[in-house]
Amino acid sequence: MKKGLGAALVVAAGVIISAWLLFSIVSFTSLSEAADLKGIAAEANSALRNAEKAVFSGNLNEAKAQLEAAGALIEKVKAQDPSFSGLRGIESKFQKVSKDIERRLGSAPAPSQKHASEKATGGSSSGKLPGGVVHRLKNLDGIL
Repeated sequence: MKKGLGAALVVAAGVIISAWLLFSIVSFTSLSEAADLKGIAAEANSALRNAEKAVFSGNLNEAKAQLEAAGALIEKVKAQDPSFSGLRGIESKFQKVSKDIERRLGSAPAPSQKHASEKATGGSSSGKLPGGVVHRLKNLDGIL
C-alpha cells in the first residue's frame, strides 16, 4: 500500500513541477515581450523628441525623417499589442509633431499669419463689437 502512495506522490510532484516550468516559460516570454514593447516605445519617443528638436532648429527634412522612423516604430507597437499602455501618449505626440512640421512647411497657415491677415483687413470678418460697446449702445436711448 505504501509503494502505491509513494509512486502517486512522485507522479504528482512531477506534474506540479512540469506545470510550474510551463508557467515560468510563459511568464518569462510575456515579460520579455513587454520589455521589447517598452524598448520600442522608448525608441519611438526618442525619435519624436529628436523630430521636435529638429523642428525647433529649422531642420525640417531631418524632422520628417525622424517622424517617419517614429511612425514605423509606433506601427510596430500597434501590431504587437494594440492595447499597450504608452501607445496613446506616443500617438498624440506623433500627431502634434506632424502638425508642427506641416505648419512650418506651409501646408497650413500659421496662427500668427492668420492674425496678421485679420489686422490687415481691419479685424475679424464677423463684425462683432466688444461687449462694453454693445452694452453702451443698448443704453444709449436711456441716456438721451
